Amino acid sequence: MRKPNIRRILSLLLCTLLILGALPAALAAEDDRATVRVAYFESAHFLEGAADGAAKRGYAYEILHEITNRTGWHCEYVYGDWATLFAAFEAGEIDLFFGLAKREDRAERMDWSERTIDTEFHSLFVHEDDERFAADDPQSLNGKRIGLIRNNNMSDEFFAWAAEHGIETEYAWFDDVDAMTLALDDRTIDGFVGSENNVDHTHPSRIFARVAETRSHIAVRKNAPELKRALDDAMEAIEREEPDFYIALKRKYYNTGIANATLSPAEEAWLSEHGTLRIGYAENYLPFSGTDAAGKPDGILPDIVNDWLGAMQLGGRLSVRFLPYTTYNAMIDALGQGEIDAAFPVMNSVWHADECGMTETETVVRSSISAVYTGDFGPDKLKTIAVSRNARLQEDFAREYFPGSELMYFDTMKECLNAVKYGYAGCSLYNGTRTLQALRGEFAQLSEVSLNIPTDFSFGVRKGDTALFTLLKRGLGLTGVEQYSTRMYRYIDNGGGYTAAAFLRDNALTILTLVIAVAAAFCLVILVFLGKARTAETATARLNLQLQKNRDELARALDAAERASKAKTTFLNSMSHDIRTPMNAIIGYTAIAMKQEPKPAVRESLTKIGQSSELLLTLINDVLDISRIESGTAKLSPAPADLTKTEDEVLAVIRGFLTGRELTVETERAPLAHPYVLLDAVRLREVLINILGNAVKSPPTAGRSPSRRRTAPARTKGTSS
Repeated sequence: MRKPNIRRILSLLLCTLLILGALPAALAAEDDRATVRVAYFESAHFLEGAADGAAKRGYAYEILHEITNRTGWHCEYVYGDWATLFAAFEAGEIDLFFGLAKREDRAERMDWSERTIDTEFHSLFVHEDDERFAADDPQSLNGKRIGLIRNNNMSDEFFAWAAEHGIETEYAWFDDVDAMTLALDDRTIDGFVGSENNVDHTHPSRIFARVAETRSHIAVRKNAPELKRALDDAMEAIEREEPDFYIALKRKYYNTGIANATLSPAEEAWLSEHGTLRIGYAENYLPFSGTDAAGKPDGILPDIVNDWLGAMQLGGRLSVRFLPYTTYNAMIDALGQGEIDAAFPVMNSVWHADECGMTETETVVRSSISAVYTGDFGPDKLKTIAVSRNARLQEDFAREYFPGSELMYFDTMKECLNAVKYGYAGCSLYNGTRTLQALRGEFAQLSEVSLNIPTDFSFGVRKGDTALFTLLKRGLGLTGVEQYSTRMYRYIDNGGGYTAAAFLRDNALTILTLVIAVAAAFCLVILVFLGKARTAETATARLNLQLQKNRDELARALDAAERASKAKTTFLNSMSHDIRTPMNAIIGYTAIAMKQEPKPAVRESLTKIGQSSELLLTLINDVLDISRIESGTAKLSPAPADLTKTEDEVLAVIRGFLTGRELTVETERAPLAHPYVLLDAVRLREVLINILGNAVKSPPTAGRSPSRRRTAPARTKGTSS
């Protein structure tokens, strides 16, 4: 056996210890190489969430995220205002700074990415209510106090622009654009210079003049060639693999961000000429638009218009008049004839807009189109599509996306659904948010499937009405239209369930037939058992005649009569119980339907159903009592009870009988020494109510006798003892 080589073992152990000792340092060095310090300053739409734990978003933030996907960097964010972070970056304490212009005087302190990330427009902003600044007159700035950011390229651009126009102003220095915005709000400055992309336009500011156009880069710490090379490689890969990356980001963050509420001369002229905006809408098109019970517009339309008026500060200058239309075609025709200024909702399709002679505004909501069908869905269902002649939107959608399909025309959407239901058409097309309302009642057996074709909806403006088009488009850009896709589900949920009134309306004939059938069956049962009872009575009489002749025959006859009577009682008892259950259901559903405020004709039918049902229930209860007495199952349940209280309960019922009649009930009773007695209160109440009820029925309705001029009100007296 070979002896272990001690020297080799010791060498291996020593190497292992050295490797383990060096590993943490190597990992730490690797972490240092992978960590990049990024300047993170708060800037609307550009870098948002500048604090530990805050949710981050923005144009530059998403670019950084895409870069780190390709470099594997771990980002360490350095927070602060723009000026402080810029100074730290120039000192080499920060690795990356987003949004810096490439300037020769900065070349000794930083490098830049080879590719730009944006083209910025730097402008002079003033308060929207400040009338001292005349349009296209830079000289109105003379002597005014202008806010600038320290060490920012925009400051030098403004100096050059002011010198070119011969303007002399005072300056106030700030560390970031948010501080300047607040200073303009409280009028401590007259204006400020900022990027159109990054100014928060929810503040009351407007663009007075555009100062410069600048391409912005990602600046890199000086003397960091590996960092710059990795950055350039990642940005090159982004442009190569995703050519529309920056375009999509611009659309996401700056479509609404760069809009402002400053009105152009053409828009001012439109407002002065009109004063009232007439908006036509489809009144049966929830959740988009509709008319409520008070005759006011419903759905998301009023929300959109109110938000638009607020964003453009038009609340005191422009009134809005909503005009409902029963069909889409009628609404589009009214727009073309100038009866309305805008229409909602319209499909945001260039072809559809051209066909209808209108221009569509900013997208308000996005939905999808569903196919409504019966049976199993397949491509064959789309070969024949039922469309309404009054729904141009539905027809144009079918023509645009299913050009090979045969279109079958009907007058209404209900007829389209009936065509699908009975197999005349393979399917009909419906807005996906509206199928819940459509597939109810008689169309509940139909199915729907999303066609995964997103459809945008917007406002339609007549072609040529450019001023109103820009007013609507910019205002909707300021409101943030993505919120309305969520809001509209509130109106879908509130579309209403399948109510009892709707059930009765859709099945009135069936319910009436059922009630008649139950009543007929009950009457038939009564007649059958009356016949059996008569037969039994006849048999009993015959047996009585035979009693004198033969006692044995009499005993057999009596036994047969008792069995027949018991069978009758048992059957009546069972049938009465079984019939009372559906009768109670009929009475209950009739009461529910009456609460839904049905039409007069339906109300009359429901009233007759209720009266007939109550009468039948009374007959059933009487049969039950008779059957209990005959079967010997009627029992008294004596228990201690207050006799005075029982009498009061009976009198309360009797007074209810007198409602609407000129009758009164007067009682005279002496105090009871022992009011608590042992009795069956239920049976006592029945006896007293029957007695007093007969007394109430006896007097004339008005309580007077025809033969007398005047009589005292009828009295029903009860004496307790």
